[in-house]
Amino acid sequence: MQERKGLHLVPKDPTPEPERKRFSLEKDWHVLHYALNGTAEGGDGPLADAILGGEPIPDEEGVSDFGGIRYLSPQRVAAIAKALVEVDPDQLVSRLDRADAEAKRIYLAHTLPQEWEYLPELFRNFRKFYEDAARSGNAMLLSIS
Repeated sequence: MQERKGLHLVPKDPTPEPERKRFSLEKDWHVLHYALNGTAEGGDGPLADAILGGEPIPDEEGVSDFGGIRYLSPQRVAAIAKALVEVDPDQLVSRLDRADAEAKRIYLAHTLPQEWEYLPELFRNFRKFYEDAARSGNAMLLSIS
């Protein structure tokens, strides 16, 4: 058999890469956590894990900021998605108390509640992201950067 010279086309692997979905709360993460839990950190039940929860993944290289990357199992994602369905997006702005948020040192507390008319829509998109992940049986990685 004669050896071929030059470029050879290599067939592409027919298995497609899984789609990786991302959702960013930008700088709004702390206000949304506060609206859902009334706390700067933590809280009770699955809502407390929606933004700040998960099992930490060791950062061997020291490249992560603000607590590193955290992992939510598919079961935890489903529990959070179920809890988020129970939240009325139109009631979230009424939970924003500027004095309380400032006392708890919530990031962007000085903007509450006047500049947060978009919070219900942000929450709906956030909830949909969790619902889609839960419906697909996906795990989730969380980080604050």
